[in-house]
Amino acid sequence: LRHVVDAIFDNIRAADNKLTDESLLALSVVCSFSTVISALEFVDRDLVVYVRAEPSGRSFYHISSLSGRKMSTYFCFDNFCSCKAFWYNVLQNKQPIYVNL
Repeated sequence: LRHVVDAIFDNIRAADNKLTDESLLALSVVCSFSTVISALEFVDRDLVVYVRAEPSGRSFYHISSLSGRKMSTYFCFDNFCSCKAFWYNVLQNKQPIYVNL
């Protein structure tokens, strides 16, 4: 299923990184509607920063989260995220990794 998610993101990139109703629907079917909405809220609040290292070209996402009065920072790579949801959903409950990333 990871290649299904990759194909959805390829379609978004091909549309000049614009989310269409079709791509949002496709993501919500694969990842759940609440997961897609939560992710979009992080993006809308400018809490997600894409970081690309030079010259290696490696990249990750730096994500900030405010819970109550506490600010937390997470780092998400292709196959790992430092957030508690990743630990709980993927590592403990063996859910597919794309649900978290």
